[in-house]
This record gives sequence, structure tokens and C-alpha cells, in this order.
Amino acid sequence: MFRERTKEENKIINNFVRSKSELIKAKEFAMSEKCLICGDNKEHKNLGAHVWGAHKIKMDEYRKTYVAVPDESESDIEEVEQEIEPSDEGISYKDRVKSVFKDSEKFYTDKPMSTFLEDFEINEQELRDIVKQYKTGQPINVIQTVKKKEELAKKSAEELKDKDTVDVTDVHTAEELVKKYNFVVTEVRSRPVKTWVLVKK
Repeated sequence: MFRERTKEENKIINNFVRSKSELIKAKEFAMSEKCLICGDNKEHKNLGAHVWGAHKIKMDEYRKTYVAVPDESESDIEEVEQEIEPSDEGISYKDRVKSVFKDSEKFYTDKPMSTFLEDFEINEQELRDIVKQYKTGQPINVIQTVKKKEELAKKSAEELKDKDTVDVTDVHTAEELVKKYNFVVTEVRSRPVKTWVLVKK
């Protein structure tokens, strides 16, 4: 982006400045740049203003055209993408479990991966998504979260459908009971936890 300073510029900047006027002169000299379009040796304090005023091009275009800036090649970008998303080909299930839980022996000695997934009611793909989100810092997919809550609500509504009176703390479960199983909301309590009281018709 910026040109390298000359030896003379570095000398001025690195020298001990005794007065304020010398400091101002040193800064002005170090900040000035030469226009590569004009080709003359005239220094410009604000090269961006000069390029726009004299040549009617923006600094981005000026840098792309006249200043040699090393860009990242596509191979570099591909290498970064490969580091973020490693390939799953040729990796066995056991190796994947080991890579996710490197120190699993310390905490989950008697728990296989299937038990872990059942405990948290997720599948392997959802666990992979969670780990990927954690490592890359991506936000949680809202649609995926709502869909998961609705699936859990269907399961709990299925278990509660035979009861006459039900107290639930999840709005999705209450909605399922009202829509599918002919329940009516008779009361909504807000303390200590928001609770829907439903009675079967």
C-alpha cells in the first residue's frame, strides 16, 4: 500500500527532533509522496487529493494500476479454505471421534459417541456444525435453532397429549398441543418461569 521510505526520510524521522518546527517539517516530509502518473519528482502532501484533482481517478484504481501491491494468489486462498474446512474423505468414524474429543478418556471414559449424541438429542452433522461454528466464530443459524425447538416440541406434545391438564414452559410445545391435540390455554403464569396452563377440550 505505502511506498518504502528512503534512507534520507528514515534519517530525518529517527533523528532526535529538538524543536516543534523541526518535528512538523520531518512529519510533512515523511508523509509526502510522488505521483507515478505525472512522472515528475514533485512531492504531494495528499497524494489522494492530487490523483483525484489532476487525473480524475480514485486511489483504489491508482494503486491497482500504478503501485505494485502483492495480492494473495488464488492458491493462497484455497490453502486457507482447506485449513478451515478439512476434508472428511478417508477418515473413519473412530478417527473423527478422536479428533473431536482428543482428551475424551479424561472425561468420557465409558461413554461412546452415540450415547453422547443421544444425551444432547443431536445427530453427528449437528455436532459437526456446532464445532465448526465454534472454531470459525460464525453465528448460529436461527432457522436451524427454531427448527430444532419445533422438533423437540412435537416430541414433548406427543408425550403430553393423553393428559387432561398440562403445564408447559415452552411456547412451541403449547402451540403444538393447541393446534394438534385440541388443548386450550386457560392461564399464562410469568413467575418464576413463564408457564402455559392448558386444558383438553
